Amino acid sequence: MKFYLVAVSGLLAVMSSIHGAKVAVSSETSEQSENTEDPRQPVLCSASPEEQKEIVKCIQTNDTAKRSLGNYSWIFNSSIDVATNICNQDQESESLFNYTLQCEDELGVTTTTASITSSEVEDS
Repeated sequence: MKFYLVAVSGLLAVMSSIHGAKVAVSSETSEQSENTEDPRQPVLCSASPEEQKEIVKCIQTNDTAKRSLGNYSWIFNSSIDVATNICNQDQESESLFNYTLQCEDELGVTTTTASITSSEVEDS
């Protein structure tokens, strides 16, 4: 980022020394330079179980990831089933999800398209 700012500053200095040079800065250009987010999105939860294991194993062996995650690095060191836990694909998380939706419906906080019957909750 510093290199970019230095390069732009240098370019502006050169252009200011040329008579009649006009500097046009479009809002689109300035937005692009400020936006440093990666447009790609992770696909961990939609990947196959084998691909999920590969992705998690890659994260587990990445020292930079361990440092960056700080207090949360244990999540990836606990087991290879971390993708299942993150993506809420295990039965316990699914039950918690269903109970949460049921309580939210009862409290009127959110609306679901299909209500869960008490027998479905007991089966979970």
